[in-house]
Parts: sequence; structure tokens; C-alpha cells
Amino acid sequence: MLAVLEALLHLDRPYGLELIQRTGLPSGTVYPLLARLEEAGLVTSAWETAEPVHGRPRRRFYTISASGIEFARTALAEGGSIARPAAPAVQPSHGAAPAKTFLPRPGTAGGVS
Repeated sequence: MLAVLEALLHLDRPYGLELIQRTGLPSGTVYPLLARLEEAGLVTSAWETAEPVHGRPRRRFYTISASGIEFARTALAEGGSIARPAAPAVQPSHGAAPAKTFLPRPGTAGGVS
């Protein structure tokens, strides 16, 4: 998630493939993440209005919102923790490291509906 947030901070209205190329992450990671960020109000998107170049689909452009900028800067400053204040995570057993609380999926407990 950090790579996508960082790219959104530094690119002017990137489209999905541009974010995939910039981050090196697969589309199956980037697009669901963008959808969750948008549902959380951290990103907005808009479809390309100009006629697309022959042979390629319309592009969907993404813009990080003011709250997304704040969230991204905080997460990046914390050295990679995307943890959001939430209910405490269940403590793992057998001496394993504690789990981090990540941005919840929409429609799940604690998620955006």
C-alpha cells in the first residue's frame, strides 16, 4: 500500500497502469487497493473524457484527496506502518510478533460501507 500511496503523492492524476508500472505491483493488488482507498475517501477517480487512442481502453485517473495526503504522509513518516487507530488486534499465540491493524476492507467489521 505504501508504494501506491507514495506514487499518488508524487504523480499528477496517474491512471491505473501508470501506478502499476511505477510501483511494480501486479494489477490484482493495485486495482483492489485503489477501490478500497476510494471507498475510504482517501482517493477519488474519474474516467478519461477524451476519446481514447485507437486500440486502448479509456483510462481511469486517480487523485489523492486531502485526507488521503494526510494519511499517506503519516503512514510514510511512520516508516511503513499503515496501521490505523482501531480496535486492538488479537494477540497471536506462541510468542509470535503482534499483528498490525491494516486499513479494513469495506463491508467488514470496522470497514467503510
